[in-house]
Amino acid sequence: MVLQAGVDVPLSDKGFGLSLDAKRYFVRPSSHWYDATGTEQLATRHKLDPWVLSAGVSYRF
Repeated sequence: MVLQAGVDVPLSDKGFGLSLDAKRYFVRPSSHWYDATGTEQLATRHKLDPWVLSAGVSYRF
């Protein structure tokens, strides 16, 4: 699941603007390792919840 919010802010009447965006990811990966006989040797679960922030300059023509 991902939550996202963003905004585009005009900086002038000539088309220039600023773009801001924030995302929060909710990831729960798991991994399993098996040996040659098929016996599970290792199992892991992780909680990865990174924030991704971005900004940019825009021009609309």
